[in-house]
Amino acid sequence: MRCYNNRALTFRVVKRYDRSLEDYDRSITINPCLIDGLWGRAQTAFEMKLYSQALSDCEKALSIQSDFAPAQSLIKRLNKLIF
Repeated sequence: MRCYNNRALTFRVVKRYDRSLEDYDRSITINPCLIDGLWGRAQTAFEMKLYSQALSDCEKALSIQSDFAPAQSLIKRLNKLIF
């Protein structure tokens, strides 16, 4: 899982967003409760302007860890963009 998350982050940094999402998807398939995968995928989706997906991933991350501040912050930003 960690290898997929690390590679996904690398792809996101070099703006290969589709490949980044693929690796985050693999990581989340292996462990759907791993907050790192959900958070990384949310960030990638946000950068791709896939705001609904980013919001959904943030909400899933918060269902695992309700005090996860990065997801709370991104939700606030998304709410300003979406609504």
